Amino acid sequence: MRRYLTRFESAVTRFFLLGIFVVGLTAQFVTPLGDALQGKAFLGGALLSLVAYVLYDA
Repeated sequence: MRRYLTRFESAVTRFFLLGIFVVGLTAQFVTPLGDALQGKAFLGGALLSLVAYVLYDA
């Protein structure tokens, strides 16, 4: 059971970081989504989540 939990935790974390990247990048260029999230620093957050993904994968 613990082995499966460890394997799924890694996949869920990667999926979560990629999801943040995609939403942040989309919000930067799609105005309604950016307005709905009410912020202007989406590109920086998206790039930071991509860096976190790469570091986590290593």
